[in-house]
Amino acid sequence: MTIPQYPNKDVSRRERQKAINKKSYLKNREKAIKDARKWAVKNADKVHKYQVEYRNLHKKEARAWSKKMYHRKKTEVEFIRKKLKQHLQYNYGLSIEEYDKMMGECNNSCLICKKQVKLCIDHNHETGKIRGLLCKKCNTMIGMAGDSILLLQAAIGYLQSNNQEVAE
Repeated sequence: MTIPQYPNKDVSRRERQKAINKKSYLKNREKAIKDARKWAVKNADKVHKYQVEYRNLHKKEARAWSKKMYHRKKTEVEFIRKKLKQHLQYNYGLSIEEYDKMMGECNNSCLICKKQVKLCIDHNHETGKIRGLLCKKCNTMIGMAGDSILLLQAAIGYLQSNNQEVAE
């Protein structure tokens, strides 16, 4: 991207500054996103207030968009893949090809219970490292245990001591 030079009278000051800002943003994109998320969490009340005001000012557009989304076919493969791609990239930095590879490696089944149901991406919340694909129940179980191996082992011991069947 080239930044318009000052002597060029055809380019306004605003356009030159916009180009400079875009170049800076692209150079520091990850930090900018991280900072924006921190600010949004810290200022949740401001964000919520802005969202409410925006919705009130743009009711017709919002309603039209909602109707459009409501009437869109849920089985539209292209639309679903696009949304999945956005979700994977935004939340996990994962491409759709990497996700498909993971699905193939686990044979489209949960790595814990082996059920073939809709799978969630299990990741370490501290490091962000992706561990694998789990069903919602198994992912929730690990999350509720706070990713603690000791707590999960204690739960296994509890079940065994009370003669409960352990799922295999």
